[in-house]
Amino acid sequence: MRNWVLLLFAIFIFPAWILGQVASQSDDDNIFYYETLHEAYEAAVSFNSSIETPVEITLLKDIVLDESLVVGSNVHIRFVTGDSPVIIQRGVNNLQYPLIWIRGENASITLGKPAMEQELFIDGGYLNEPPIFAQSSLIAAMGPNSKLIMYDKVTIQNNYNDGVPLVTSGYKHGSGIFISSADAGKPSEFIMKGGTIRGNTNNVNNTYASGGGVLIINYGIFSMEGGSVMNNTAQINGGGLCVIGGGTFIKTGGIIYGNNAPAGLRNIVLEGAGSPKTYGHSICVAVLFPVIFRYRNDTVKENDNLSYFGSLGENGIFGDGEKWNTPNKVFRRNIFIVIFSLLAFCTVVFFIILQLSLKKRKRQFEQQASSYTPYDVCTLPVIDFEGLNITVKEKEILDWLLTDLSIKQIAFNLKLTHSGVNFHIKKLYQKLNVHSRPELFAKFARNSEEK
Repeated sequence: MRNWVLLLFAIFIFPAWILGQVASQSDDDNIFYYETLHEAYEAAVSFNSSIETPVEITLLKDIVLDESLVVGSNVHIRFVTGDSPVIIQRGVNNLQYPLIWIRGENASITLGKPAMEQELFIDGGYLNEPPIFAQSSLIAAMGPNSKLIMYDKVTIQNNYNDGVPLVTSGYKHGSGIFISSADAGKPSEFIMKGGTIRGNTNNVNNTYASGGGVLIINYGIFSMEGGSVMNNTAQINGGGLCVIGGGTFIKTGGIIYGNNAPAGLRNIVLEGAGSPKTYGHSICVAVLFPVIFRYRNDTVKENDNLSYFGSLGENGIFGDGEKWNTPNKVFRRNIFIVIFSLLAFCTVVFFIILQLSLKKRKRQFEQQASSYTPYDVCTLPVIDFEGLNITVKEKEILDWLLTDLSIKQIAFNLKLTHSGVNFHIKKLYQKLNVHSRPELFAKFARNSEEK
C-alpha cells in the first residue's frame, strides 16, 4: 500500500507541486524548491559562498516581484534559467525601489552564466497593458565593494522612471542599471560581460534625469566587456550611459548605440529641464567642479576600446586618441563666433565713423580751399617769365604757392595729383633759382620792396 501511495505521489502530486515552484537550488545530493524568489534568496543566505562560487538559483518560471529583492552583506548569488526562458518583472506594488537592490557590503548578484541556453529577462513592465511607471531604477548596486555581473542571454528592459514623486534619493536615480558607492576605497561595480540593456527611459525631467540605460555616479565602476546598450532614453544626459561624479567607465568590448544607429537601436537624449542638458545620445561623462562634459553622440562600437582614467576619488578623462565632443569646444566655438561678430561690427562702425569724418574734413577742406584767391601776379614785381621759360601751368601753380594753402589743397583746386603738383613745383624752383617755398616767399617779398 505504501508503495502505491509513493507511486501516485510521484505520478500526480509531485509534478503539480514542482510546477508551483518558481526557483530551485541544489547541492551535491539534493534539489531544493521554493515557491517565491525571496524564499530562495533567504535559503541561499545560509550557504557559504564567494563571488567566485556564488550560490546558484535556477529560475523555473516567470516571476512578478511586488517587493524588492534586497541583497545584504557578504551574499553572492547567481540567477540562471532552467529549461525555458524566464521573466522577472516589476509588480504594480513595487514602484518606489529598485527591483533588485544590492545594498550590502561585499555582496554580488550574477545574472546568467557562460553558455546559458535559455534567456533571462529583468523587466520593468512599461510595455504592459496598462504600462507600469516606476520611481526608481530596475537594478541598483550601492553597497561598498558590491558587484553586479551580467552575461549573454540576459536582458535588462522596459523600465520607465517617471520620478513621481520628485527624485531626490540616490536609489531613485537612473532607469536601467544604477551603480554607486559612498566609499572611495570600496567602489561598487557593474561588469557587463554580455547581454542587452534596452528600452529603459529616465523621464524624471530634473537634474537627476541622466542615464537611460546605465547611470554610474560617485565611486561606481562600469566595466563593459561585451553586450549591447540600445534604445534607451534619458531626459538630459547619456541616453545609453551617463558617468557622473567620481564614476569610472572602462570599455573593452560591447556596443553602445548612438543617434546614427537605425531606429529601434539608437539611444537618445530628449530636451530636458534645467541646464546643462541634452549631452551624449550614446555616452555622457560629466566631470564636476567645474562641470565639463565629454560625450559621444554616435555609436561606440565593439572594437572601440575606451578607458576612463582617474583615481576612484576624482574624475579622470577618456583615453588619449579618442575624439569626444565637449560643450567646452562648442562653447569656445560660440565665443569665437561672438568675438568675430563683435570685431566685424566694430570694424563696420569704425569705417562708418571714418567715412563720416573724412566727408566732414573734405567739406572743411573744400571750404578752406575755396576761400583763398591767388595773388594777382600783376601787382608783384615784374619777373621776366618769358626768359625763364615758365609754362602757363607753372605760372598758375606759382600763384597758389604764394598763398597759405598746402600742396594738397593746391592740388585739389587745380584738380591735379599731389605728385603732379610737386613735379611742376620742382621745375618752377629750378627756373626761379629757389630751393623751397620760404625762399620763394622771400624772393617775391624782396622784389616787392625794391619796387
